[in-house]
Amino acid sequence: MSYTLSRRISTPIKEDGSESFPFLIKTAHDYINLRDDWHNGIGHHGLHFKLANDIDLQGYTFKTIPFATNFYGSFDGNFKAIKNFNISSNNSSSALIANLAIGATVKNLAVINSNVQHTGNYASVISRYVYGTIENCYATGKLTAISGFGHGAIAGALSQYGIIRNCFSNVEITTFGTVYRIGSIVGIIEVGNPTLVENCIALSQNLNIPSTADYVGGILGRTAPVCTLRNCVAAMSSLTGNSNTSGRITGENTGTIINNHVNNTMTLNGVIPTQDIDGSLKNGANATIEQLKSKAFYRDVMGWDMENIWEIDEGNDFPRLKGFNYNF
Repeated sequence: MSYTLSRRISTPIKEDGSESFPFLIKTAHDYINLRDDWHNGIGHHGLHFKLANDIDLQGYTFKTIPFATNFYGSFDGNFKAIKNFNISSNNSSSALIANLAIGATVKNLAVINSNVQHTGNYASVISRYVYGTIENCYATGKLTAISGFGHGAIAGALSQYGIIRNCFSNVEITTFGTVYRIGSIVGIIEVGNPTLVENCIALSQNLNIPSTADYVGGILGRTAPVCTLRNCVAAMSSLTGNSNTSGRITGENTGTIINNHVNNTMTLNGVIPTQDIDGSLKNGANATIEQLKSKAFYRDVMGWDMENIWEIDEGNDFPRLKGFNYNF
């Protein structure tokens, strides 16, 4: 039976979930209806959703999304923000959006001042397990992982052709108990078909995970041979994790790692490690703060699109995505 969200959300009749006339998410109630569908196992195959306004979720309580529920459609944030997403979960999905199936997309979305607490594996602000694509998105707030593995601000895990592209994170990640495979952008790459993480930047000041935690990285916790990790920047000041299995960019060197850079004063367990000159290993190539706040660096060295996708307050700040209202 075809799914008709328009019967449950007050929208103009022309909104039919097609790419031309996506279902509009206008209010917190609309988002909760969508989330309730995921809770009930509805995957929205081929349907398109679009955020029509900034939405404030302060004070709302959410049902968790079952561990295996996938979203098969597309969610266009329309350069709007979902603010104050607060949730605590045990072994279900704590993220804003259900797992992204192959072909599913989330784009142009800001998730502001989130507070995600999760016990178990795969904690994230945006999506816990990604087979699809997340691009032109950013997240801020807090992520607290109480045990488990695969924790990252943009995605907990990436697998089966999954892509994270043109995203930034300023999420404070805190952990308790036994934790591992943690990154400021993505926690872990699962073995499978090729995956890609590119043109992302981590802005959180510190990533201080217990020093016994395996596979902690400024961008990605643990890679896999099928992963490509390229043109990313970890701008944080410090990172803590098992010194044998952690790195300023990623916790290990498997996969294709190309042209990644870090704040040159960034420490790993209190020490500045030997830099990776060409950015193809887990500690990244050094860049000064002046470079990391320079348009020319991202345009000429990193290969980012600084005209259409990114913008920068030259000399004063790190880059951010164009099109969003940052006056919150």
